Amino acid sequence: MMLAWSVAVAQAMVAAALLLSALRVFIGPTVLDRTVAFDTFSAFLIALIAVLAVQDKTPVHFDLAIMISLVPFVVSVVVAKFIVKGDIIDRDSH
Repeated sequence: MMLAWSVAVAQAMVAAALLLSALRVFIGPTVLDRTVAFDTFSAFLIALIAVLAVQDKTPVHFDLAIMISLVPFVVSVVVAKFIVKGDIIDRDSH
């Protein structure tokens, strides 16, 4: 009974955090704000998957959480490279 209540409260809090960070992704004034908001969104998404794993009492969801955690890292690297160099793909001019 206590676990079900705790999971429900955690899901509600993480869902609210997901909505707020998604809002920042869509209305962020700069690319850097949107990138940070996307990283935050993905962290909350991983937290939601962890809460679902606790609710289902299965460790299978943790593999999904690990795979999803790679996406924001790649996005952050691509955005940083674009801001520094102005181009994502380096083309060699011979």
